[in-house]
Amino acid sequence: MAHYYTEGVFRIARADAETIAESVAFTIGAHFGFDTGTRSFPYVAIWSKDKKVLEANLASIRKVSAKIIDALEQTANKTVGVALLDCFQGSPAARLLEKWRTAKAKNSALAMKDLEALGPDYDTEDSNQALIDYREIEPGDYSDREEYPEAREEAWEAFIECLESLAGEEEEMINSSSLPGAR
Repeated sequence: MAHYYTEGVFRIARADAETIAESVAFTIGAHFGFDTGTRSFPYVAIWSKDKKVLEANLASIRKVSAKIIDALEQTANKTVGVALLDCFQGSPAARLLEKWRTAKAKNSALAMKDLEALGPDYDTEDSNQALIDYREIEPGDYSDREEYPEAREEAWEAFIECLESLAGEEEEMINSSSLPGAR
């Protein structure tokens, strides 16, 4: 789709088209919580060999990304609408738990923003610390190639356990009707 919007109106150099299209794909993925950097950055580096190529195309990357993100969000709002709300019924922490338990991509930055959005009524310190621990795991810290992904998975599971605890506490508060807006 990015190639269509990039090349559709004007014929541009292939290096520019590839740089824009892959950068747009990365931007859209990041917007929706997918980390494609490990594949996108090397590909962009191949085509934009020079930093000037990337800099010259930043405005196009922003414009095409915004156009596609806007179209995707409008389409999602029209087609999903109430069905999405039905899918994630429940309390805010329970919805957050379901979102990150089933997420295809583990994005600690977006998860932290979600925790912030819960607001001051929630004690998210343990969940935030679990995400910090997840982010701090580096491949160089492990001599065995298989230990790194295992450590990341264990750290993510610790975050999920913190969310489970948070959702459980929230459920107890709802059941005792001490939470504003309790059913």
